[in-house]
Amino acid sequence: FGEALSGETYPGVLHAFLLALMIRFRLCHPLDTTGTRYLIPELLSKEEPPLDADFPPAECLGFLYHYTSVLPEGLLPRFIVESYVHREPSYAWRSGAILERANCRAMVRGDLQARTVTIRVAGVPNGRRELLGIIREHFERIHASYEKLPVIARVPIPGYPDVQIEHELLLTYEREGELRIAVSIGGRLQRFDVAKLLDGVDLPGVVRSSAGEHDSTWRSPLDAFVAYSRNDAVYLDQLRAALVPHERLGELRLWCDALVEPGQLWEREILDQLERAQIVILLLSNDFLRSSYCMDHELPRALDRQARGECEIVPIVVRACRYDKLQLGQIEAVRPDNMPIDEHDRRDPAWEKVTREIDRVIARLKKR
Repeated sequence: FGEALSGETYPGVLHAFLLALMIRFRLCHPLDTTGTRYLIPELLSKEEPPLDADFPPAECLGFLYHYTSVLPEGLLPRFIVESYVHREPSYAWRSGAILERANCRAMVRGDLQARTVTIRVAGVPNGRRELLGIIREHFERIHASYEKLPVIARVPIPGYPDVQIEHELLLTYEREGELRIAVSIGGRLQRFDVAKLLDGVDLPGVVRSSAGEHDSTWRSPLDAFVAYSRNDAVYLDQLRAALVPHERLGELRLWCDALVEPGQLWEREILDQLERAQIVILLLSNDFLRSSYCMDHELPRALDRQARGECEIVPIVVRACRYDKLQLGQIEAVRPDNMPIDEHDRRDPAWEKVTREIDRVIARLKKR
């Protein structure tokens, strides 16, 4: 990290402070749990690798964002940081990246001059929709952090990838009960099934509403708060990715301190979010146990609220630690296949088992 900073402008004594700020505001990301290697998107190459042959538009699931005034320069670097867990190691550049999940690959490419972000996903249909859902969730969170950022989401028409329909218009048609939409292609009107166009880019079972928000099928989403150590940011991102379907289906509204925006009073916001959460997720490790903020501020408040029946605590062991020696050990922790997350060679199946435990918590809370 120090090699990227001028010694005269940024003396070494400031490096730890600057690094903490950059992590908090998603300007960089740890590449491992050692705390010695970090990804800084602004230092990546501007040159985009030749990838069009790997993602032919006619064979991919597509989605596009058009920014009507300006595509903020910091938007793509922030996406690269937040989507790190799904990115192929050698495929990231300053304005885009390749993501991979469950045998599906996605190209995310930004164009500052055209003010667009293009997404193409290759692979099996269900896997493509899930990966696209994860990507869209990242972008919707980032968009929401900007004040009045004008952006239009567009859905390419299958078979005509250069012809797109506004996602919001399709939602309007669906709300009004219109089954088909007419589109001019090559000077002729063609009609397309609205539900099929939306189902192509949404997860199965999602209850759709405007502006990327999703209503619950039973009540408002449950608020879930995540407490973690900065040294476990990698596992936080993996958890957020694993819970994207829950968020898009309106079951959960996940919050962590990475969502605190510049200018907010971060400690007040953290405690306010913890106070309203129905589920408190703890990412346990030795670093969590030695964090004074996690152990002396967040955990006691969560335990007190759980004792009063106001929330449920879900500890997840991400790295081996002796949490069982503490009061926390009275709560059964999630350890997929009786192992911490970091000991799993394949992380996605491990996190899938974690989400099933969270499903059980959601089911219990729904009955209250």
